[in-house]
Amino acid sequence: MRFLSLLAMVLVGAFAILFAASNRETVDLTLWPLPFSLPAPVYAVALSAVAVGVVWGGLIGWFAAIRARRRARLETRRADSLEADMVLLRQRIDGLEQRPPSV
Repeated sequence: MRFLSLLAMVLVGAFAILFAASNRETVDLTLWPLPFSLPAPVYAVALSAVAVGVVWGGLIGWFAAIRARRRARLETRRADSLEADMVLLRQRIDGLEQRPPSV
């Protein structure tokens, strides 16, 4: 799995480098109501948009998983507590079994 992840990262990096090398033309970035204009290469605009999308998607996924992580944490604590209770009960049972029977 780690190999496939590494392979995917290398392929995406190679694609980004080839894209940047092929699209070095300059475009003007403007925001309509403002009189400012910013010249930037096409690859910077495109790769910035992709980076913002990746970060935004990661944040949405992270926030969406908060409830699941909290529940997993609570269930782990509950399972640990139940296992400790089970050990204590087994010790009590063993103690009762070792006592001589009273008639």
